[in-house]
Amino acid sequence: MRWYFTENGWPSSSISETPPSTESDKERLIDILQDWKTERYKEIIKSGTVEPRPGVLQLMDDAKCAGVRLAVCSAATKSSVVLCLENLIGIERFESLDCFLAGALPYQDSPHLAVVGHDPFFLDATHTIQEIQFDKSKYSQWQTWLSTCDDVKAKKPDPSIYLTAAKKLGVVGKNCLVVEDSVIGLQAATGAGMPCLITYTPSTAKQDFEDAIATYPDLSNVRLQDLKLLLESAMVAN
Repeated sequence: MRWYFTENGWPSSSISETPPSTESDKERLIDILQDWKTERYKEIIKSGTVEPRPGVLQLMDDAKCAGVRLAVCSAATKSSVVLCLENLIGIERFESLDCFLAGALPYQDSPHLAVVGHDPFFLDATHTIQEIQFDKSKYSQWQTWLSTCDDVKAKKPDPSIYLTAAKKLGVVGKNCLVVEDSVIGLQAATGAGMPCLITYTPSTAKQDFEDAIATYPDLSNVRLQDLKLLLESAMVAN
């Protein structure tokens, strides 16, 4: 939302007759819109009419079979991410994740699915890492992680979130391949020294992805080996 309003102008609304001019007013507008959007988003997910983006589930399954660790990291609210994952990737895949991060101060429109491996690994992260507020007893393998997550206050495009995630996982940033869908995420990834590929959405398709190592409309024709080769090429280039 923030990126869109910054690029296209901040709107007037029923909240204010004039566009917000101060940072606090902008934050307030985004918070209100985000709360409304989250509730509508949950309704859509619960309707059963939404499917994962093409290629995501196959890539997750292939990565798991290859011994590559899997993670889902999102800028969306925790409750909406959990609801989304349980409904879209299924409980079994959700429970098999090696890492799950969700943020409390989102500026992006939806959760992302990400793959995290040993070396290399693939990572998509969020603006804020906090203790996840949901029934952790259902996901016992995350108990230690969920109880020790640090709060990263700087939001994308600040690279702090990626650097923190890499530190938590004990990996080197240059060995990380970030999977993103927006220029804000791309800037955060490159700022952390991590190569990034983009799988854009209709709302982000016209953004400038010049610094991405690859750009795809979706992952339907992308295989795990393709991602490994992309990362290897990026590491050689640097």
